[in-house]
This record gives sequence, structure tokens and C-alpha cells, in this order.
Amino acid sequence: MTEESDAPKVTPIDPGPDLGSTPAETRNQRPWLTLIAVPIAAIAILLLVFGSGGGKGQETPPTSIPELAMATTTTTTTPPPTTTTTTLPPTPAGLAPDIAGRLTVVTAEPTPRLLIWEPDDESPRTLPLREDIITISFDASGEHLAYITDDGLVVDRVPGAGGISLGSAPTAAIWHPTEPQTLAYTLAAPGSVTLVVARISEDGRIESSTIKDLPDGSRLVAWGDWGYATEEPLPRDNDPTGRVVVIYDSTRLEPTRAIPGAVVTAGGDLLLIAGVRDPDAAVAAAAGVAAEVRYPIQGNALVDPDLSSVIPELLGDPDDIPTVSMSPDGSRFAVSTKLSTGDTSVELFGRESNVEMLVPVQGAAVPIGFIADGTYLALHDPTTSELILLHTRAGTRVRLPSGPGPILAANARAVPRR
Repeated sequence: MTEESDAPKVTPIDPGPDLGSTPAETRNQRPWLTLIAVPIAAIAILLLVFGSGGGKGQETPPTSIPELAMATTTTTTTPPPTTTTTTLPPTPAGLAPDIAGRLTVVTAEPTPRLLIWEPDDESPRTLPLREDIITISFDASGEHLAYITDDGLVVDRVPGAGGISLGSAPTAAIWHPTEPQTLAYTLAAPGSVTLVVARISEDGRIESSTIKDLPDGSRLVAWGDWGYATEEPLPRDNDPTGRVVVIYDSTRLEPTRAIPGAVVTAGGDLLLIAGVRDPDAAVAAAAGVAAEVRYPIQGNALVDPDLSSVIPELLGDPDDIPTVSMSPDGSRFAVSTKLSTGDTSVELFGRESNVEMLVPVQGAAVPIGFIADGTYLALHDPTTSELILLHTRAGTRVRLPSGPGPILAANARAVPRR
């Protein structure tokens, strides 16, 4: 009989399969490895696809492309450097380079005075003149003035310091168009008019010569190397206002030609003659005035000393007298017309009546005359109180402040042409 022991029963642990067991047996024997490997692999895949997130608070990836991920272009504009432009006041040298030396203007408001621009002056020098001036003009050099006042005729040097009287009761005073310091004028006396020529020497002395006695009521209208043109009463009783233009020969001083009509303006050897209402009667009344009496041209007429019409069809009806300016030598002239717009049209003509240029001028410009040997036509705009210089070859216009005007005369010398 066997005796049982009281010690606990020990059951040895199965050592398990050896290293040579199959994978299926291993999976069956170790299922906990699968439970650990699958989550680790999933986490690794997610990290590879979406990245680490860069810190806490990783957001769920968006289903569309975020705006910040789009490429953007930023344009930066650098402002230009600040430039200050200063406009200098106009000067004759800068605006009118074809003028040599000074530009001189006579204005009537508020009282007669000289405005003198030196080439680089920004504003003119102002010098007073006599307050009773009626007409005034410059000689060919621009250095002397002749003006008619209530007291008589005075000649003076620019800038008009005093002057010398040439007589009382003048009816006209006209400088020679090309010869400086030479003046012809007519003085009225009871029952007649005397034609006189005066020459001013460099030292200021004046030598005068009486040329001819003319009928009472006559006046000089133009003169030159070709002779003298006068406007005289038409000798007929029934028309005391009738006038006739008479041409006197320069050597014999005889009346060679005459044409009925009154002179509106003249320059050089060109005369603008207003037409007459009854040409036949006027010609009959003028018989005997001169060796030859020309028949009046219909309407207004621009004529030369031969009393031949320069442009017969230009000037039209006697009631519509145009504004015409002549160059000092008579080679060119300008016809100014006020337009319905308030502006001015200026037509420039050559001696052969060819239209050289048609120039519009802003404003109601009033012609003064040709200056600088005909290089410029001077006009005045009373609205803007400016002197306008119209270049007669280029057609350009420049303006200088000159006051309200009216402007009585202007003068300048031209730059010599090469």
C-alpha cells in the first residue's frame, strides 16, 4: 500500500513549440502581436501622408486648396521724385527772337506812356508822355517820335524827354518809310496848307524845307522816294465833303494823277481808298486837279502811287471798310476781320495780292501795325490787356502783358538776316 504525501501538486508549464514551428502555428499561438502591429502601421501611414502637423492643435486637412497655398504676385510702385517747375515771366528775347534790341510800345491808358522792353526784361519800363497826344509814330530807326498834340507838332528822341515843336495846326505828320530821322508834314494856315520836310541831325538840330503849298483842307497821307500823296477837297459846290487823292511827282512836284475818294489808311506806297457813291460826278469834279484823273474803282480800293488797284476784288462795299495794315515798305499788308465767335482772323498778303497766310487769333485783337521790317504784325487784345506779336512768316503768336490800351504805336528792329 502506498502512502500519499501532503505536498502540493505541481504541473510543469508546457515549453511551447520550438523555433521550427510554422507561421500559422505562431499566429495561433501569439495573437497579441497582431493587435499591436496593426495600429502602429496605421499611425505611420497617416504621418507619411499628412505630415507631423508642426505642433499642437493639428486641424483636419481641408477638402479644397487653401488660399494661402496659392502663388501671389505683389507689385510695388515707386513714386517718381518730386520736381518743381518754375515758369519765368515772358521776355521779348525769349518770345520773339527775331527782334533785335528793345521793343517799344505807346499806350494811351490811363494816360499816354511809353512801355520799353529791353531784350531780357520780364516787365517793361514805363515812362510818361504828354497827356494831350492825338497821334504818335516812330521813325524808321525807332529812336525818334513825332506826335501831334493840341498845341502842335513835336519831334523827340525816345524816351520822350521833352521834344522840339515844329509848328502849330498840323494836319498830318509821316516819317519816311525807310530813311531815319526824316519827317514830312502838313501845316494849316489861313486859306492854305503847307507841305514841309524836316531832317533831324545826329546832334539834334532840325533842318526843314517847304515843299509846296496845297489847297485849304489838304493833308499828307503818304510819301517816299516816289513822291507825295495828299488828300484834298473835291472842288465842287454841292458836295463839300467830297475828297480826291492826288499824287505829286518827287522831282517837279506837279500833280500827275488823281482819283476821287478818301484815304482810310496808308503804309509805304500803299493807300486804302474808300469808294465814292457817284463815280461819274466825282471824276467830272476832279477834272483839272491833275494831269490825269483815274476813274474810281468800285468799292474800297488798295492802290499804289500809280493809282492802280492792287486787289480790286478784295475790299468790297464802301459801307464795309476793312481793317488793313501795311508794312513800312509797302511790300506786304494784312486784312483783319472780327469773327462771329469773338475771335479775329488775319489774312497776310504779298504785294502781288497772293494770300500768304490765314491766321486765327484768339480774342478781338486790334491791329497796330507791322514792326521789325515787317517780320511781326503787332496787335492788341483789350480783353486780356496783352500785346500780340504775330510772326508773318511762321504764323506763330506770342503775347506780352501791355495794359488795357488802346495802343497807339509799336516799334522794334529786326535781327539782320544772314
